[in-house]
Amino acid sequence: MNFILPNPLIFAEVLTNSKIGKYRFRIGVYRVVFDLEVENIIMILDVDHRKDIYR
Repeated sequence: MNFILPNPLIFAEVLTNSKIGKYRFRIGVYRVVFDLEVENIIMILDVDHRKDIYR
C-alpha cells in the first residue's frame, strides 16, 4: 500500500546531529533516519532500535 502525503515531514522531527541525517521518524521503539531529496523523495539512511541508532 502506498501513501502520498502533501508534506512528508508532518510526522518527522529535525535532528541536531546532521552527521547521520537531517530528520527522523519514530515508529515505536525504532527510529528511521532520513534526508529529504528533490520533489519530496525520502532517502532512508538508517533504521534501528532507539538505543542504537545514534551511536
